[in-house]
Amino acid sequence: LAAVRQDGMALLYAAPTLKSDREIVMSAMAQNGDALKHAGPSIWQDPEAVLSAVQHCRWGMRYARPTFQNNREIVLAAIKHFGMALEHASPCLAKDPDIVLRAVQQNGLALRYADVSLRTDRSIVMAALKNCGRALKYVNEEMQMDRELVL
Repeated sequence: LAAVRQDGMALLYAAPTLKSDREIVMSAMAQNGDALKHAGPSIWQDPEAVLSAVQHCRWGMRYARPTFQNNREIVLAAIKHFGMALEHASPCLAKDPDIVLRAVQQNGLALRYADVSLRTDRSIVMAALKNCGRALKYVNEEMQMDRELVL
């Protein structure tokens, strides 16, 4: 426990049985959310562990099982801290205007991972551009020619 509290990535070197020990893994993830990738299979099935990972690591969604990538609560927690986590959300949630709006408000470049149908939604595009002008790259040509959006 001392090792993972000091460096969460020390979980990599723990014995396989300890990689499935909830207390050890949760301590490791509190120190470094990336530790989830070294956790045992039982932890990968634990919604609380995955939620902790996405709150402590901007790449936590990358390691989440598809079930959790389609879990609204987990995806919202992830994009609150790192809008680009939208990349690892399920296609269904990448079509959800509320999820996408929150993601682009946190990081405008998350527009890249929004469903194509939402990349033409003016309110979502405006929110993305207010956050990061370079998000203009991910809108269609017609919107790229829109003076109000470009200005």
